[in-house]
Amino acid sequence: IVEPQIQTDIRLLGSIILKKYVNEHWDTSLLKFKEPIISDVDKLNIKTLLLPILNESNSKIRNIIAYIIALIGRLEWPEIWPNFANEIITLISGNNKILISAGLK
Repeated sequence: IVEPQIQTDIRLLGSIILKKYVNEHWDTSLLKFKEPIISDVDKLNIKTLLLPILNESNSKIRNIIAYIIALIGRLEWPEIWPNFANEIITLISGNNKILISAGLK
């Protein structure tokens, strides 16, 4: 998903799989939760990689990533991801229309 030189269809499939994975393994409070839960280290890595992908030109990929970030934000803000709101505000404060749109989703 992160590498723009990879075919768009492959990256789109990766984002769909990641959405399913997060929906099922991120937190035990999720309706679709299945073991195993994602480790804290992997969660941090995923969050770190997701925000820059919001600058994705393909709207389908960008919308899926925005959904994933919003889901994680609902689950982790403010206790686990205290900077979540600030990071989103930073995204929508710039002049990049793609990031503004993604940040508002």
